[in-house]
Amino acid sequence: MSPIKPISSLFIRNQPPNKVVVTVVTVLAVISFGLALFGEALWTRLVSSNPAILIALNPTNKNLLLVNGDQYGIEAFPYFSIGFARLLSSDPLYFLLGFWYGEKALNWIQKRNKSFAQLAEEGEDFMLKFSYIFVFFAPVSYICVLAGAVGMKVKTFFALNVLGTIFSLVVIRWVGFQFGGGIDRFIDFLGRYKWQALGLSIAYVAWTLFKGSRSGKSDLSIIKDISSDK
Repeated sequence: MSPIKPISSLFIRNQPPNKVVVTVVTVLAVISFGLALFGEALWTRLVSSNPAILIALNPTNKNLLLVNGDQYGIEAFPYFSIGFARLLSSDPLYFLLGFWYGEKALNWIQKRNKSFAQLAEEGEDFMLKFSYIFVFFAPVSYICVLAGAVGMKVKTFFALNVLGTIFSLVVIRWVGFQFGGGIDRFIDFLGRYKWQALGLSIAYVAWTLFKGSRSGKSDLSIIKDISSDK
């Protein structure tokens, strides 16, 4: 029986661990993506009936803002605890894919995103500095993959990701408090046209999936293409 590898072996740049670990990470990323899609399709209904479930499924800035209305807002503890846990449940997964697959991940991003292709012309040092800012303020999947691919240290990523997530949650809650009445009126409007709003949100999700599959730029493409053996 082979000895169990230490946890530190999971954090070696450009060296994917065994297939079991990679599979676990990719499956978790797919589940996270699926939950986000489900939440996006149903957000017009969940925002008033189950706001905590909404941000547990899909904690976008839009959804986090809408659960902070005067009438429909949720308490601080579920807002911060659920929002924090859900946001940090996916970002590290994409970072690890970039960290493990390095050059392959970077080439994939450059081919599918013109903006990142232009950044690549400035060199990896520039992209690394660029990623520091965006991991803190906007750690979307592409940014997390990029941060790992250009060599951001694991501890640095987690520190920026945690601090940036806390910062975002605080700012969004504060903004929600400033416009609570307007948020409530918007949610009431959705309630009056609940079926039309639901149909539009489902159609939007379907269109996003179709467009992403055609362009190869969706999160599913990131997960599948970068972690594959090809």
